[in-house]
Amino acid sequence: MRRLLLCLGLIPLLVACNGNSSSSTSSASQNAPIIANLRVGYVPDPPVTRQPVQIVFVVDVADANGDWVGGTCNFASGTVVPIQAPGVPTNATSGTGQCVTSGTFTNTNVQVDLAVVDRAGNVSNTLSGTVTVEKPVHS
Repeated sequence: MRRLLLCLGLIPLLVACNGNSSSSTSSASQNAPIIANLRVGYVPDPPVTRQPVQIVFVVDVADANGDWVGGTCNFASGTVVPIQAPGVPTNATSGTGQCVTSGTFTNTNVQVDLAVVDRAGNVSNTLSGTVTVEKPVHS
């Protein structure tokens, strides 16, 4: 499980470089949030091989009930983190959410599957991507 979490931390680096992403719309509830436009970034930028890195997954969220702020980001790996929405009101029906994970930067291929769960427990569609983490180029 720890190894999977460390790999998950590497994913954002890959999506920005050589990632493929897709979306599934398997949300069962009309009240579930809808997420789109998965992006990733990392801190520090660029990351250093075999050093800790924070990975930030960013998604656009639409939710008719306005209860996604305060929900969670659920990864298929089992990792669950709070969704962060700086400056977005708690009852917003749309906005940008961030899911922050951490790990050690290494070279690997990783599959990412991300869904958002609102405060009522409604699960969004899942955004997926396969990414290759590449060694950063230092100038």
